[in-house]
Parts: sequence; C-alpha cells; structure tokens
Amino acid sequence: MNPGNVAKLRAICEAFGISVTAVAVAARTSRPTASRILHGSMTASNAFWKNLEQNLSELLKARTGQVFDIPAVAAEKIERLLKAG
Repeated sequence: MNPGNVAKLRAICEAFGISVTAVAVAARTSRPTASRILHGSMTASNAFWKNLEQNLSELLKARTGQVFDIPAVAAEKIERLLKAG
C-alpha cells in the first residue's frame, strides 16, 4: 500500500469535491475498486496511479463544486472605488 498516494488522493477529492465514480473513471477501474483504495482496504496497482496521474487534469475539470469561496463585494464599496478612481 502507498499511504502517501492514498492520502493525497483523499485530500484532492475532498478539496475539489471529486466523487469516487470520477476517480474510478480517471483511473480506468471500477467504482468498488476505487472506493476500496480510497478507504485503505485495497492496495492500488502502479497502473491505477499512472492512469490517475495521466487523467488528473480531466478529473479536476469534472469537479462539481467550487474550490474557492469568493465573497460578494458590497455595491457601496464599488461605488466608492469608482468615485476615487
């Protein structure tokens, strides 16, 4: 088992809101296999990690959630900035 890779994968999934299904597709494996790897009950093959690495950008593009919270700016603040500029 490569606990470092599993920890990185868990962190990526949590940070980017990536599903186990999306991981499975990117790693070219089944959903149950991806789930077992993520939960530490199965060791991932080198092919799993290689496929995942090659498809990481597509995996990130397919995320469902927003990564950064971008707060709204009050209209008054924008008006002040426009007047000052």
